[in-house]
Amino acid sequence: MSYAKGIDLGTTNSEIAELRGVSTYVFRPTLNDFSEYLPSAVYLNAQNSLLVGHEAKARYESEPENTFIEFKR
Repeated sequence: MSYAKGIDLGTTNSEIAELRGVSTYVFRPTLNDFSEYLPSAVYLNAQNSLLVGHEAKARYESEPENTFIEFKR
């Protein structure tokens, strides 16, 4: 069986899906809030600590210089 992955890098949210034969599986964030989408946010500090999604978006208010959101705007 072959697998194909697709990525939707949206302005606000992003998703990854995988075609498994004739079925599609959409990857979901693994947070306790059961969020359906992953925010399009990346956090990278001087020590090369990398966070993406919800964790990165949470850092935006305290460290906007190290957090990147709204990539298409």
